[in-house]
Amino acid sequence: MPDLDQPPSLSSMNQGMILSDIEINDTISLLLPPSSFQTPPGPSQSYIIGGVEVVPPDLYCLEAKEERIKGTVMDAYSVLVPDEYGSLSKAGCVIISSLVPYFMHGLTSLGTTLKNIVSQITKKKLLASRLWAFPLSEGSPLHWVLGWVDWSTHKMGLFDSLGRAPNWAKQNLQDAAAGLEHWLKYGTYPELKSLKGRFKDWNISYHTPTKNHNQIDNWSCGLFVMMAMPGLLDLNFSCAKRSDLGLTKSSALKAIKKVKSV
Repeated sequence: MPDLDQPPSLSSMNQGMILSDIEINDTISLLLPPSSFQTPPGPSQSYIIGGVEVVPPDLYCLEAKEERIKGTVMDAYSVLVPDEYGSLSKAGCVIISSLVPYFMHGLTSLGTTLKNIVSQITKKKLLASRLWAFPLSEGSPLHWVLGWVDWSTHKMGLFDSLGRAPNWAKQNLQDAAAGLEHWLKYGTYPELKSLKGRFKDWNISYHTPTKNHNQIDNWSCGLFVMMAMPGLLDLNFSCAKRSDLGLTKSSALKAIKKVKSV
């Protein structure tokens, strides 16, 4: 679980600097990682998974041949993975919304709070968990990376299907974990610069698929992150293979559609 530390100074983070409603994905009021395509119109039914609303057009990225994973799909799948792989939950591993880094940087829509972003995981469970993982996205074109902090070993890590481990991923991981930890303990939003040294003595490891299984295109990074999630149990990411991209799409689509639509 997170260590006890002295509360950093407070700020008006995400208050006054929050962006007005941005309809990047046209599905929920939270700001989500941008999409590289225009989704076609679809029926009005949707799936509510861990507080994330997934509408049929969002699922286009799992149905089309070469499309980047949308933020709504990534976060919905992140909620479903621990249920599918019960060993993750039993080992104290939680996968947290990709919106947390955006929130910490003041890039979510007006009225967004950490409480509604992480609503599917109780505060008690978060504080008791040994490992927090975050799907991380940034860049142009958008790139997905899986990051985690292990409170029990004071280690953090990044899985990048391209093997680049960009600087923004490490920074976003640290900001997300330190900011969320502070909010859970003190109920307030910290000034990020006051948390700069939170992980200064921690070791960081970098992981990527082997050469025969790594990403060789410009769109499948999100699928690799989804494939890597079960590997958080023992940090063995041999489960992320280029040859399983199609299987991952179909499995994710099936898992989401198993949820009762509204």
